[in-house]
Amino acid sequence: MSAFYQGFEANLFSRLGYLAIRNTLYKLIYDMTKPEKQTNDLTSKEKALIGGIAGGFAAFVTTPLTLISIRQILDTQIKTEWRRNYSGIGDGIAKLKS
Repeated sequence: MSAFYQGFEANLFSRLGYLAIRNTLYKLIYDMTKPEKQTNDLTSKEKALIGGIAGGFAAFVTTPLTLISIRQILDTQIKTEWRRNYSGIGDGIAKLKS
């Protein structure tokens, strides 16, 4: 049963981190841009551009956590000598840096 939860913690932090960064950054950019407009709202193209910037940055920041999650999940299915054996998120990040 423990193999079922391998990588769950890293995946959870990755997804929650992505959502928090994306939504916060979107709101900050939206609020900075909106007062400069004559109308009360931004166009759909402007909102899409802001969403793309916010989502791209959030994905860039959280990709290492997704990588750790995938590697933890796959560690249960590959040969022992190929395993990375991450003990958690901190260990995974430290091993990615080296």
